[in-house]
Amino acid sequence: MGRAIHTDQVGLHIPAPVRSRPVWSLGTGVEGFVFTAGQPGVGAGGAIASGIEQQTLQAYENLRAILEEGGLSFSDVVKTRIFVTKPEDYEEMTKVRTPYYEQHFPDGQYPASTALVTPLAVPGLLIEIEAIACADKRAFDTEEIAKLIPLPLAVQPLWRLGVETQGLLWTTGQPGFDLEAKVVGPDIASQTRRSLENLESIVVAGGFEFTDVVKLNTFITEPDDFPAMLEVRNEFIAERFGGGGYPTATTIVVGFPPEPMRVETEAVAVKGEKTVVPTEQLFARLPTGGPSSLSSQAVRSGGWVFTSGQGALDSAGDVVGRDDIAAQTANALENVGAVLRAAGAGFDDIVKMTVWLGDAELYDEMTQARMPLYQEAFSGGEPPAGTAVIASSPVEGLLIELEAVAYVG
Repeated sequence: MGRAIHTDQVGLHIPAPVRSRPVWSLGTGVEGFVFTAGQPGVGAGGAIASGIEQQTLQAYENLRAILEEGGLSFSDVVKTRIFVTKPEDYEEMTKVRTPYYEQHFPDGQYPASTALVTPLAVPGLLIEIEAIACADKRAFDTEEIAKLIPLPLAVQPLWRLGVETQGLLWTTGQPGFDLEAKVVGPDIASQTRRSLENLESIVVAGGFEFTDVVKLNTFITEPDDFPAMLEVRNEFIAERFGGGGYPTATTIVVGFPPEPMRVETEAVAVKGEKTVVPTEQLFARLPTGGPSSLSSQAVRSGGWVFTSGQGALDSAGDVVGRDDIAAQTANALENVGAVLRAAGAGFDDIVKMTVWLGDAELYDEMTQARMPLYQEAFSGGEPPAGTAVIASSPVEGLLIELEAVAYVG
């Protein structure tokens, strides 16, 4: 169980129509780490900053305040996810990020990073950023991967391909780029394999093996690409892992800068003994008749537990509560709880919860639906850090997916 972090320098902001109180913390501190909630470009009083550059700066300042309240500094950030609403805002965001990083990472120990294009829940928001931080870190690169964004950017973004922290490895999101930063393919199968090969290069360069991977997040641009992507990912995992011990996995449909990128994958790896919760112990990963995923529902290593994305699926693999976000939220939460219990953890051990929601208009009902469980599980008033992203599941009929990171102390 982690320690909830709050500071009066940062507010908990939700869309105006939402009637329920916020059910997340600004950050969670555990075992020398801080996991933050996603931070928009909104000041402590609730005012949205003007324009993408000011919103980017405000989001970083919010993160800095949260980390300092948690006993760390911005220079301790090891991984960020950046969500922008428009591809053209990526360059404007980078103009702010680069000097901010140069100021806070003078030694070049930049964090790993994944940048995605998605709508945001609050009208007027252009960017949201979440972070993981730890003072005990080692950032690194590998010459086997081109660190370029193939866009006519005035300023290239700063990041490192991987960061190792206390036996955990966090990677930058990897597209299907070759060594000249050109997209392979353009078919999804070729891009997926290259993306995974790039990830493997990072993992090995960090002193890990691909079999140490406990979490894969795959982001695709078209839901129709899901079966072909999954087939390649399954083949790649089977080649490395053999007959079991698979990592957890989540696949989400988002947008990217730039085209013709169709897939991006990020990973978490952990050294040491692992305990996996296979799919068969709980419920089917995908609806009956759809492709199956070589993945585990949860992987535990030491006190850490990483889950796969959990949607509203019953034991037969059928979608529960079609077109009913309240029913789907309740069922997805039940599935998260079942996965955690199977891994020897509890709901109150969650340090970070990510909500992938198919439509911003569902946010209010989703929040109200999860409130009873959160009130029961976190009766002490310390819910985990959380980020809600408007991005859809590739599984037809699923309105929500939840994934969690937990720590059992």
